[in-house]
Amino acid sequence: MLLKKLIIICCMLTAGVLYGQITNVPDTIFEQFLIDQGIDSDGLLNGQVLTADINTIETFDTMNTDIEDFTGIEGFTALKILICAGSNVNGPLDMTSNVFLEELYASDSFLESLDISTCSLLRILDIEDNALTVLDVSNNPLLEEAYIGNETEDVPPFNSFINLDFTNNPNLRILNTFDVLTLTSIDLTGAINIRNLDVAVCALTELDVSTNVNLETLLVGTFEDFFLGTSNEISSLDLSNNGSLVGLNVHNTDLSNLNLKNGNNGIIAGVIATQTPNLACILVDDETAAANGDAPYDTWQVDAGTQFSETECTIGVEDYLLETIEMFPNPVVDILTIQYNRQLVMDTITIYDILGKKMFVVRDDFSGAVDMQLLPSGVYFVRMEIGDAVLTKKVLKK
Repeated sequence: MLLKKLIIICCMLTAGVLYGQITNVPDTIFEQFLIDQGIDSDGLLNGQVLTADINTIETFDTMNTDIEDFTGIEGFTALKILICAGSNVNGPLDMTSNVFLEELYASDSFLESLDISTCSLLRILDIEDNALTVLDVSNNPLLEEAYIGNETEDVPPFNSFINLDFTNNPNLRILNTFDVLTLTSIDLTGAINIRNLDVAVCALTELDVSTNVNLETLLVGTFEDFFLGTSNEISSLDLSNNGSLVGLNVHNTDLSNLNLKNGNNGIIAGVIATQTPNLACILVDDETAAANGDAPYDTWQVDAGTQFSETECTIGVEDYLLETIEMFPNPVVDILTIQYNRQLVMDTITIYDILGKKMFVVRDDFSGAVDMQLLPSGVYFVRMEIGDAVLTKKVLKK
């Protein structure tokens, strides 16, 4: 009887050991891939793989295999690099058993959640174009590169983060959140070594990069025309602490205040601050050189009429608009052309004679041309209402 009990106990222990050597792989595409790669040694589609077949693999590439369920990845306990871009997960990806993971490439994979909370060695994270709404990188202190935006622009899926926090990522050098239209706030105070930052086409209302003294390139605006409106909702941007800056793009933004007086304008090779109708003045190191278009300011692209200052920008909206709006020909014979930045909304144009009598009003869908051919010769005033600004210019009619 005792011998029989011992045999039963041994069988139970053996079964437990054997069970412990098996990793479940319920996704047939996943298992077939393992078979095709010669990894699943039994060669059978049976929903499982010997753990010994996978627990020493350090690099695993399943790119464009349409795997829907990565259950079984937990058995890859030695994994350092996972490339699973182009999968079709439509759910979670749990990497908590892969504590040695250093690089994860999972773009275009329809991921809905990602757990990398135990991946303290992670350096590179590429999860662009997924369906993620939350990202926690607080336990990834070695993170160097994070690509988490939507590079395919108008083709789903889309990452839809609202808040992002990088306070525990001091080694972060590259961050790309391009086209995350839901992103309203981002904390970069701890990312002290960040070099390249792309937050274009988001919904940020402010951006604090005062602690990011190593920042070299910053993209807040974009030339992309697939979206309506402006890039972000930032009104003020202070780059006075960013002495390493070499490139800046704030094209098509709502910026009204831009401080580029960082003591090192000489290394800024490129600034693109066009299509920024609210930006009348930019703080710089040398306002005279900037106004004259001398180096390095000769490579900067700004809207016509933009002024520069070393102390403070006090130009009002009306003054700025007066400098940017052009009317010609003057004198005019028949058609007066008014040239202005089309991001501005020309609400009403009213023509008055020299005695202040209203001659006519132009409203709605202003094309840029005012027909004055029926008016008698003389001096007229063109009153333009643009938002809260009211501007008046004189024109001579022949």
